[in-house]
Amino acid sequence: MSLRELPARPNLEHLKKQARLLLRGSLQAEPAAIDRFRQVQVQPATPAPKLADAQHVIAREYGFDNWANLKAHVGALSDDPMEALTTAIKANDAPLLRQVLERYPALKAKLDEPLPSYSFDTPALIAAVQKENREMIDALLAAGANINARTRWWAGSFGVLDMSSTELTPYLIERGAYVDVHAAARLGMFDRLKSLVEADAGLVHARGGDGQTPLHFAATVEIAEYLLDHGAQIDARDIDHESTPAQYMAAHWPRRPRAA
Repeated sequence: MSLRELPARPNLEHLKKQARLLLRGSLQAEPAAIDRFRQVQVQPATPAPKLADAQHVIAREYGFDNWANLKAHVGALSDDPMEALTTAIKANDAPLLRQVLERYPALKAKLDEPLPSYSFDTPALIAAVQKENREMIDALLAAGANINARTRWWAGSFGVLDMSSTELTPYLIERGAYVDVHAAARLGMFDRLKSLVEADAGLVHARGGDGQTPLHFAATVEIAEYLLDHGAQIDARDIDHESTPAQYMAAHWPRRPRAA
């Protein structure tokens, strides 16, 4: 199979049209269409191929593993640099992300701004942390992203350490992520939490992501007891969910890392 070359400004609708035409040809038993399916070794799940099968053939002909990767590539060549950046991150594709950064050097001045159509008004680096993709994180940091940039969520902003997995957290701290009182509570870093509160007792009431207090984030009984002993309100409600620390933990801890 000889690969086809995408135009400099590929159009997704045109590619979809190519897939529909290929599918029509296959359903009408046109030899050329059938041969194209065979060349990429597509085996439809049913005797009659579906549009997804034809899209897969088109993707393979252009050198992509699947339609999703082709679609992400085309989206990353958008005339809107921020949309292109969003597409690359949603695709979890570090090489594509680097290509976007090279194509649009002006993006470097906007990396800490919220990505369009991304939840929680999230900047690129935090989105990459959510994907747990160290290669994307490195590319963004090399391009000038601020590791301590935060979301602009209306109820309270989130930082990288509010989103990071247990495996990724040490790396982010090594790269300069600031361990604030909420991150210390969430990550079970009791000594860090204690030093912060000793320096500023008012931090036990500080509002973080979703408007939560450190007690909402508490990863261990030791941390919860320390915060309560230092004035934390056991029934304080966060801003977004209007939940107490106990209610928030019951509802959300299964979806976020917690210290043993």
